Amino acid sequence: RLRHFVRTNLAIGTSPDDNEWVYQILRHEMQDPTPAAQTIIREVMSPRVRYLCQVIGELTGRAPEDEHVRRCAMSVQAQCYFVQNMVRMKGRLRAAGFAEHATMSGDDLSALAEHIVRFSLAGIAMPVEGRSSLPVLE
Repeated sequence: RLRHFVRTNLAIGTSPDDNEWVYQILRHEMQDPTPAAQTIIREVMSPRVRYLCQVIGELTGRAPEDEHVRRCAMSVQAQCYFVQNMVRMKGRLRAAGFAEHATMSGDDLSALAEHIVRFSLAGIAMPVEGRSSLPVLE
C-alpha cells in the first residue's frame, strides 16, 4: 500500500503540462493562502495524509496519530513533492546537480518511486523512543 501511494502520488504529480494549472493553484495556496486553502486541505490533502498515516501505522504497529507515524508520513510526502518539483523544473536541474533527471521517463519515475519506498521503509523501521525491535515490514 505504501508503494501504491508513492507511485500514484508521483504519477499524478508529474502528469503532462495540461494539468499544470492544478499544481499552480496548490503551490499558490501553500505559499500565499486564500480562503480556498481550507477547502483544499480538507478535501484533497487531509484524506491523503490520513491514508498514509494509516498505512505507516500498520507497518509500525502504532496509531495513525502517533508522532513517529506522522513524521514518517511527512517524510514520504516531502520526497514525493521534491520529485514532482524536479520534473516540473526540467531545465533548471543541471544547475542544482540533478542533470540526470532533466529528462525523466516513466521508467525513471518508477525507479525513483521504488527508491522512495525502500528508503522510507528503512526509516520507518528505525527504532524510536527506546524501541529495541524492528517492526515487521512486508
